[in-house]
Amino acid sequence: MPGSPAMPQQPAYRMVLYMLIGIVLALIGGAQSGLLLANLFALQGDLGMTSVETGWLSAAFSVANACGVMLLFKMRQQFGIRNFVMFTVSAVLFATGAQLLNVSIETEVITRALSGISASGLTALSVFYVMQGMPAAKKMFSSVAAISLSQVSLPLARVLSPLLLSDGSIHNLLEFQFALALLAFGLIVALPLPETDRIKSFSPLDVLTLSLLAVGLIFLCGFFIQGPIQWWDRAWLGYALAIAIVCIGLAFSVEHYRAHPMLFTRWMRKREILSFAVAGVVVRFVLSEQNFGAAGLLSNLGMSAMQLVPYQSMLAAAAALGMVVSIATINTNDLTRPVLIALGIIAVAS
Repeated sequence: MPGSPAMPQQPAYRMVLYMLIGIVLALIGGAQSGLLLANLFALQGDLGMTSVETGWLSAAFSVANACGVMLLFKMRQQFGIRNFVMFTVSAVLFATGAQLLNVSIETEVITRALSGISASGLTALSVFYVMQGMPAAKKMFSSVAAISLSQVSLPLARVLSPLLLSDGSIHNLLEFQFALALLAFGLIVALPLPETDRIKSFSPLDVLTLSLLAVGLIFLCGFFIQGPIQWWDRAWLGYALAIAIVCIGLAFSVEHYRAHPMLFTRWMRKREILSFAVAGVVVRFVLSEQNFGAAGLLSNLGMSAMQLVPYQSMLAAAAALGMVVSIATINTNDLTRPVLIALGIIAVAS
C-alpha cells in the first residue's frame, strides 16, 4: 500500500533495534499527551494562566492531534510517513527550544498544538517500527503493542512529573520535553524504515474538508472543555456547539460524495464499524476512571503528586502487563472475547 514501508526479511539484530525504537517512539508519542495532562496545574501556575486559558491549552493539543490523524493517511501516501513525522518532530524541537529561551503562554500553545500533530505521527510510526521487529506471523499484532505502550505513557508521565517539578519550576519539564523530541528525531534518522511507494493523493477539496473539521473541532473541544470551567449556562457555548455541528456535518457531506475522500464515510457507517467505535468509546470511558477518577479523588483527599507515585507506577506496570498478555493470547478470529473479559475484570475490581 502506498505510504506503508516495505517489509523485507531483516537480520535478527536489526529486528531487535526496530523493536526497541518502536517501543521508545510509542512511549514518546504517548508522553506528548501524558506530560500535558500531568502538569496542567504546574503550567497554569508558572505561566500565570487562568483556568479558562489552561482549558484552551488542552483544546489546542486535542484539535491538532485529531487533525494530525486525518492528515496522516494522505500525507504518508504522498510524502511518506517518515518525512511527515520528521517535519512535525523538527517543528516540536524548534518550539520547545524557543520555550527554553522565552517561556510564555503563546509559545506554550504553539508547542502543544505541534505536539498534538507529532503525537499522532509518532504513534503510527511506532506501529511500523514494531512491525519490522516482529516475526511474520506476529506482524499484525504490532498495532496492539504500539497502542498499548502509548497507554503506559500517561501514568508513567505522572510518575516522572513530581521529580521534574521538585524545584518548583517548569524549566526541567521543558528540558525533558526537548530531550524527548531530540531523542525521537535521532532514532528516526539513525535507523530509518525501508523505502515506500508514493502516489499523489492530495486534492484542493482536502483543504476545504480539513478547514471545516478543524473549525468544528475547535468549537466542539471548546464546548466540552470550557463548559465545566465557565459553566453550561454561558450563551456562547450553545453557539459554539451549533457551529461545531454545522462545520463537521458539512465536512462529512463533502467527503461522502468525493471519489477519493479523506474520510471514508460509507465505510464508517457500516454496522460493524459503528459497533467497534461505540465499544471503543465505552472502554475508554471506563478506563478513564483509573487515571482521572480515582487519582482525582485521592488528590482531593489531600494526597500530593509525590504520594501518588506508587499508585501511578502500579497503573503503568499493569498496562504494560496487559499489553504482553494481549499479544500472547489475542485471536484475530475472536476479538470480542478479550474485550468482554477486560470489562468483566474492571467490573469486579470496581
